[in-house]
Amino acid sequence: MTTLPLPSFPNPFAFLFNGTPSTQPSTTNAPTTPSTNIDLGNLKINAEEQESLLRLAHAEAGGEGVLGEAAVIKSILNRYALVQSGKVKPGVFGAKGTSLKDIIEAPNQYQPYAQGKLNTPLSAANREKALQALNLALNSEELKKQLQTSGKSSDQTIKIMAATGFRAGYAFNDPSQNVNNIALGNHTFNTAGNRELVTFA
Repeated sequence: MTTLPLPSFPNPFAFLFNGTPSTQPSTTNAPTTPSTNIDLGNLKINAEEQESLLRLAHAEAGGEGVLGEAAVIKSILNRYALVQSGKVKPGVFGAKGTSLKDIIEAPNQYQPYAQGKLNTPLSAANREKALQALNLALNSEELKKQLQTSGKSSDQTIKIMAATGFRAGYAFNDPSQNVNNIALGNHTFNTAGNRELVTFA
């Protein structure tokens, strides 16, 4: 598995916020977030993109705990990392551009976006859980540990860590996406488009 290098932080969570995240739910449909922009080396995530990421994780895996949401976030950020590194073209993931916004809003990729669910603000409790999932997705060592604690083998863990896509049990099964399929909760993750099993660290 290849790892895309990122800068190291003394506290892997400290760079997400200037202070304590708000516990008040947003009252508007426009994506807002109390956090600062995230700078992961070559991966730039602005506040609006982060909010969309949190809402997408909750919409996709809100019933599957922090680990389930973290795996969803990891797979989305892996797509973004692959595109930003130049290892794959945006079109591999249906995107028209190279930003995280382009990845999330790519046609026929993420059903919650297509259904308009990302326009619904998160409650305080759901935001807190999604932020925990984001923090976990950004902490590769802890994510590996939790995946293995959940019963995944080392090989399965590597493949989930390098996932670029997923589908829920009820979703259409696209045969072209059946690459290194690994089940986690109600989702099946795959590494389609990621031949080298690249993940960001």
